[in-house]
Amino acid sequence: MKHEAQSQRSWWELKIEADPQTHEAICAYLFDLGCTGVLTHDHDPGQLQAYLQADPKLVEQIEAIKKHLEKIPSLFPGARMPTLHVKHVESQNWSENWKRFFTPEAITDGLLIIPAWETPPSISSGKVILMDP
Repeated sequence: MKHEAQSQRSWWELKIEADPQTHEAICAYLFDLGCTGVLTHDHDPGQLQAYLQADPKLVEQIEAIKKHLEKIPSLFPGARMPTLHVKHVESQNWSENWKRFFTPEAITDGLLIIPAWETPPSISSGKVILMDP
C-alpha cells in the first residue's frame, strides 16, 4: 500500500539557471528543504533541476528558495542572479514508466537482446537474450 501511495504523490519541478560555481551552495540549500536529488545537465551546465513533493509548506519553501537565490551574487562575486522556474509535474507510475525506454535491440544479425518483461519473438535462427536492466 505504501508503494501505491508514493506513486500518487504530487511533485513540483524546480529549474534553476545559475553559474556552475554556485551550484554546490544552491544544492545544499535544496537538500535542506527536502529535495532528495538534483540533476545537472551536460548540455546545459548552468541548469539545475530538482523536485519537491507538494505539501502545505510548498509556498513557503518556494519563497525561501527565492530569497536564498537572491543572496547568491553577494556570496559569489561576479556570479549572475539565478533564475527559478517552477512547474507542477503530474503524478506518474514511475516504477513502471521507466520500462518504455528499454526496447528490443538487435546487436548482430544473430543476436537479439530484449527486456525480460517482453515476450520473446519466435526466430528461426540466432539467439535471444532476455535481460532485466
